[in-house]
Amino acid sequence: MIDQKSYIDANKEISLISLNLNESDKIEDQSVFNFILQSRKILRKYFKKKISLNITQIPRGGINDYNCDRHMKIFETHNVIPEFCFGCYKILIEPKTVIHLIKLHILFDKITFSNKNFRKCMIEGRKNIDGNYKGFIYCKSLEEAENLLKFVCQKVKYKIDENILCQIKRGCSEYAQSYPNYKNLDKNEMKYKTSWKKFENDFDKINSENYKLKKLNVSSGLTIKDVLIFENWIMYAKLIGDDSYKLIS
Repeated sequence: MIDQKSYIDANKEISLISLNLNESDKIEDQSVFNFILQSRKILRKYFKKKISLNITQIPRGGINDYNCDRHMKIFETHNVIPEFCFGCYKILIEPKTVIHLIKLHILFDKITFSNKNFRKCMIEGRKNIDGNYKGFIYCKSLEEAENLLKFVCQKVKYKIDENILCQIKRGCSEYAQSYPNYKNLDKNEMKYKTSWKKFENDFDKINSENYKLKKLNVSSGLTIKDVLIFENWIMYAKLIGDDSYKLIS
């Protein structure tokens, strides 16, 4: 059991660590190293035993929940893509190293969008899905994604690394494994099948209480939770042979 007072005090100290960032500056490696090292000292100060968190994704921004758990459960159960997901587009950013992934989260924490777009950084743990490190910015239409792409790509390449890939993708990768045309951005390539609506309605009749839309409340600022997930990312980097983790460890 984690002592709540220690957790609150440690969280406050971590939130006060300065990254020495400027809006016009690149996010330097040294800023990341200093933050990780200082946060580790704070954790050792407040906790005699090592604490951990079994989470590998960090969200930021957003107003409404996308109810992705509901959509994926329907797909897994009936092999049909929910109607909502045909209008879901994401900007996908693929950092090459764990250091770049941490920098991307820092950027996501500070960046603002007029539509308050939900975004998250994660390591890839799904079977048969390419890539290791990913950042996603969720958009409600292809047009919105196209309008944001240039702005986001410029920010990422300037603040982190010019070789990072940024592109638009449609919905979840699992869908395209069953329906290859789904991944094509052209809406006419694949459309929602009206016969699938019955599967959705039947699912919701039984599971509506378990999959309710929620209001999001993801505040900005680096926290103890972020730090613990960073440590999970660093461990993952070690496992896949990304030696950039050694610069921190």
